[in-house]
Amino acid sequence: MVATYSDYLVGETLQQRLSAIAGRRSLAFAATSISIDGIRRHAAIGSLSPSADNYALAGRIGCLAKSMTAMLVALASAEGVLSLSDSAETVLGKNTFSVESSNALSSIRVRDLLNHTHGVDDSNLTSLKYLANGFIDSEHLVAALFSAPRLAPPGTHFCYGNAGTWLAAAIVEHVFKMPFLHALQTRLFQPLGITAYVGSRRLTHALNSQDRVCPANGIDLRLEARDLMKIAACHLSSEPAEIGGQDKGWTVGLREGGVSLRGWHPKIRRACLGFHDLGDDWYGQNSRLDGESALFRFSPSRNIATAVIADREGAAYIVFASLFGGSHCELDSISPPRLLDADSWANIPVAGFTGSFENAALRIQIRQMADRSIAARVFSRIDISQAGPVVKRQLLPAESNLFFPSPPERFVIPFVQFLDPDSDGEFRYLHTGRRLFARSD
Repeated sequence: MVATYSDYLVGETLQQRLSAIAGRRSLAFAATSISIDGIRRHAAIGSLSPSADNYALAGRIGCLAKSMTAMLVALASAEGVLSLSDSAETVLGKNTFSVESSNALSSIRVRDLLNHTHGVDDSNLTSLKYLANGFIDSEHLVAALFSAPRLAPPGTHFCYGNAGTWLAAAIVEHVFKMPFLHALQTRLFQPLGITAYVGSRRLTHALNSQDRVCPANGIDLRLEARDLMKIAACHLSSEPAEIGGQDKGWTVGLREGGVSLRGWHPKIRRACLGFHDLGDDWYGQNSRLDGESALFRFSPSRNIATAVIADREGAAYIVFASLFGGSHCELDSISPPRLLDADSWANIPVAGFTGSFENAALRIQIRQMADRSIAARVFSRIDISQAGPVVKRQLLPAESNLFFPSPPERFVIPFVQFLDPDSDGEFRYLHTGRRLFARSD
């Protein structure tokens, strides 16, 4: 029988189901926490470390940090210190950057940063630089981001990465006048009663300039599932004001800031200011790291929030689906676009797909083969010692200008979709589900 959220409010049902799932999946650790109309239940099996305190139950939050950064921006918006429609240049300060960078920033709105529709190419950047006082070096960040050509005009194309969140974190520091981790601790964690760890060290009030965590990938930041659930539950009207609740302004972005994704994606309907819109008034974010995974979900109309942490990459989603599968449309069976038969493919001009598409890190070359099929070769633009392609795949055509690699390829080109044909039928962009590539020939 498929369990519903309300079933887990009864006795030890949640703990029993979690233990059964962990046993079937051979998980050394899994934890989950739910809130339904303000009633909370928690369950955990095993631990992530031999530590005797709650650190043993705290998992790396990874990309969930992007949502927390977005929530700080939403809080600043609710307090009236910025608007989601402000340009990034206006909020960060007009006199700090070069003329070229200021001009580029002036066309990017704050909501573009959080929706990953800013058009900035961060594919060759891996980390932030910090000043001695612990603040992000925003001048260095802006200069580095705009050293590469912009991929697309702001607000037009989704391109998942760190750039928007990094710039959003610099905005958080500017408007709250404190380093990002200090803002996260004092404006979010402490009011919500959250215990956070950086590495193995528990965060306290006495932060110094060397205490820092990446606002986008949060690799060193650890939280328990029950505290991740508190982050999600901020968006529920059932939560009392001292915990969060909608009157704090958390949902402003969900209601007015979302943008539909133009590329095909089997689960995500919209990007929604730091969260994924997963359909039917469910929102959330996922994280997959080596050896760990985490996620949270919430539905404002249902007054439900949940979080899951597990000890294997992708295992949090398996636990989530096993526990709550009957309540989420994202877990419904979704059929990918239909592959085209030979006759249908024969009527489609091939020339519009062929050519080179680039971002700062990779070049994807699309070639027509002798049998009129097309193939992709992916080359590194950073590692010059890598002379040959890092990936080579034949592409199988499907509906909506979508192609699937054969054999399947998970990391670089899980699929390829061509976007925005010009007047001659040449496609101007190639999208791989997360990354955007602009035609370069």
